[in-house]
Amino acid sequence: EGEEGGSSDKALPSLPAFDTRITELKDITSEIKEMQNTISEGWLKIDAKPIKTVLGKTSTQWVDAHTAYLRDYVDNTMSDLQGFISRVQAGLAEEVEENDSEKLIEAMTYVRDVRLASDRIDGIFEPLKGTIALLKKFGIATPDETVETLENIPFSWENTKKQTYNKREVLGPLQSMQQDRVRQDTDEFRNRVSEF
Repeated sequence: EGEEGGSSDKALPSLPAFDTRITELKDITSEIKEMQNTISEGWLKIDAKPIKTVLGKTSTQWVDAHTAYLRDYVDNTMSDLQGFISRVQAGLAEEVEENDSEKLIEAMTYVRDVRLASDRIDGIFEPLKGTIALLKKFGIATPDETVETLENIPFSWENTKKQTYNKREVLGPLQSMQQDRVRQDTDEFRNRVSEF
């Protein structure tokens, strides 16, 4: 069983939708702050401060929920991707002996996982940069380490794909030998069964 690029359960967020919603919530928060604390309607004086405080906290909590989702998305995606790349590179660096079918299957699993995840991972870097830019727009700073990792990880990914292609070339003859061995075992089994 392999993983398909360390895919997280969270889908790519719709950045324009998040931008619109967070802007709306920030506008609502500003409106609430501008409201008067007390309102007089004729002889009735209304203390709006408690409701104003609750509404302000609620709108701020929703802004925080949206921005936290985006921060978590960036952090989790980067972490999953780094883990996937490290796991694949370590797995492909191991030598596969001629008669070691378990190591061959493991190495071929890594090759398959990279092939399956390739399109998704190739298209993830720009949305991540866009997410960081959106967070910055709303005053949410992304750690320098995350930004630096995002700048460097596409190169690690390209190296991983190259390592996968090279390993596939090396594994091709071993895979053919293993197929021949399985074919021979199947033929021997078929002959033994036909003798009964």
